[in-house]
Amino acid sequence: MSSVLEWFEGSAGTSDGKSLLFKIWEDLPDENENLKIDFDFILDKIHHKVNLGQSKKLLEEADQNLKKYKRRKHFINILTKAAAILMLPVFGFGMYMSLKYQSARHSQVSVNQAYNEVYSSVDAITKVLLPDGSSVWLNHSSSLKYPAVFHGGSRTVELKGEGYFEVAHNPKIPSLFKAYNTERKKYETLILAEKAGINTINIGFPTNALIAKYKRMTGSKIKVISQVGPNMDKNDYYEFINKAIDFGVDIIQIQGNWCDWLVRDYKIDVIQKMMDKIRSQHYTAGLASHSIESMIACKDNGIIPDYYMKTMHHDQYWSAHPREYRFPFEVDGEEYLDHNRFNNNMFCLFPERTVEFVNRAKVPVMGYKVLAAGAIKPQDGFKRAFENGADFICVGMFDFQIVNDVNICIETLNNPNNRQREWYG
Repeated sequence: MSSVLEWFEGSAGTSDGKSLLFKIWEDLPDENENLKIDFDFILDKIHHKVNLGQSKKLLEEADQNLKKYKRRKHFINILTKAAAILMLPVFGFGMYMSLKYQSARHSQVSVNQAYNEVYSSVDAITKVLLPDGSSVWLNHSSSLKYPAVFHGGSRTVELKGEGYFEVAHNPKIPSLFKAYNTERKKYETLILAEKAGINTINIGFPTNALIAKYKRMTGSKIKVISQVGPNMDKNDYYEFINKAIDFGVDIIQIQGNWCDWLVRDYKIDVIQKMMDKIRSQHYTAGLASHSIESMIACKDNGIIPDYYMKTMHHDQYWSAHPREYRFPFEVDGEEYLDHNRFNNNMFCLFPERTVEFVNRAKVPVMGYKVLAAGAIKPQDGFKRAFENGADFICVGMFDFQIVNDVNICIETLNNPNNRQREWYG
């Protein structure tokens, strides 16, 4: 019987069970000899009952394991929360010490910071060399205060009066212009300009992609004047004209420095070919220059654009170099540290000759660089440009200058002036 019980518990195989049952049957009395018994059926029934019993046992074991798992998980959660609570004071103390160190370090820098201050006399221009290698030329009766050592990521100085800065390049400290004038800031500036009433923008060719993107994004209707030049490396005079058209510009203008270079280098025929190409595509063709000699040469060779764009500003500001040291075509040329020579400080070298040419012109004239890149105040520069014949002015502005400059322009146009030339455009 013990063997049968083992088989019932599952420790014996099916064939062993059959043998046992047959043995039991042989030991039974003879009167049961004629009975027909289906041992396979009996075995199946026994297996079924055994399987039910084993399943119940497995379920009971699984239930016990689940209860143990839940108790273990609950205990781990308690330990985790306790560990977090214990870590809070440590973390807080670490933060406190870090902030205290930074504060003390900042205070130490501020206390130890030493400043130099330089004054320029009433009759001399003084040159100052800053700690980072930058140079500053102070005008008469001006002063400059600066730290003995520049700390961190800034180079801050305090100027009273007038000064010319030549800032040394430092790759760790990006230029203020690039840091400020991000793509988003450019779009914000354009939106503000349009709201202020500005309806046209004059851009260098590389800016076309950005302006095209801005117009797609905002649905802007601002008119675009694209400056172009020839590709002299490939002798392709029309490459950038075609690309400007593909960008969807409204007006195409030969860039000022290219006009100057082509006239200077006796390649004025290239200007004529480019003008013809622009007009053949049914676009308004403008011609710009810095040097008045370029305008005169083009006119003498029969090249009359649909409008001129000419630098127009006076030379009554301190950084303008003396007239006797000015030479045609030196704008965009070599730069000198000598105050008597060109150093990217003037854009209309001979103002009277420019005014004379403009007043004889029979097409619209757009004045640009009317503030001499910030050397002249808007009230002065705008008034002089319109009085001396400009029909339009092109002015570079930051976003914070737009509203004020627009108001100055409107006020200038509304007040009587000494303009002699009739209005064009």
